[in-house]
Amino acid sequence: LKKYLYSLADDIHAVSHGVAAATAYELGIAKNSITGIYNPEITSRRLNISNADVDYPWIADDGGPLIVAAGRLSKQKNFLSLIAAFKLVRKKIDAQLVIMGEGSLRKELHNFLMQQDLSGAVILTGFIDNPFAVMRRANLFVLSSIWEGLPNVIIQAMACGTPIVSTNCEFGPAEILENGKWGELVEVGDVEQLAEAMLRSLKTKIHPDVKSRALNFSIEATLPAYLDLLLSDKNQNKGCK
Repeated sequence: LKKYLYSLADDIHAVSHGVAAATAYELGIAKNSITGIYNPEITSRRLNISNADVDYPWIADDGGPLIVAAGRLSKQKNFLSLIAAFKLVRKKIDAQLVIMGEGSLRKELHNFLMQQDLSGAVILTGFIDNPFAVMRRANLFVLSSIWEGLPNVIIQAMACGTPIVSTNCEFGPAEILENGKWGELVEVGDVEQLAEAMLRSLKTKIHPDVKSRALNFSIEATLPAYLDLLLSDKNQNKGCK
């Protein structure tokens, strides 16, 4: 059914080049028939609210380095591996991990924290209205996902100036971080490698200017590509408006 429906489209848009390539392969169509355009994730409003004051008890100057993750509490996000890696980090640094988000695995994650004796060091915050203000105060943002399309949370954290460690999952992290130029990439599910990357990042004094990279995902940067797609001669001739 997908092959038939996609064949009727004037254009096909994907949120990342990795997704575009995978879709083309799955459907057996030419790669150049799919346009990869990144999400316009960064807005002036989000940048502004990242500077808002937040009063959470787990944000404290004397609480050690703050590591932040965000996303649905689901299998895809692989927070169990992140927590296991964080336990290794805690053997070297008295850090704190905050996971922002809600989902079906909350009870499982809570039980795992109890088993690992990490209930005081790892905070499951649930839904937070302004995660950007938390990201801006973090010493490190970690994505531990098994798969993605284009992980917007990495872009959001970079816009807040936060260093990044991410799994090199399909798809998106390698594109966003340009194969490690803007943050560390580790193998999916490799707990020890993830812990080592987190420790390196926390100990590094000078990080890449991730804010400058995040601007590539702003409305101003992505809008021309959307306009080119929608207003191309091919679509205009078909009456696309």
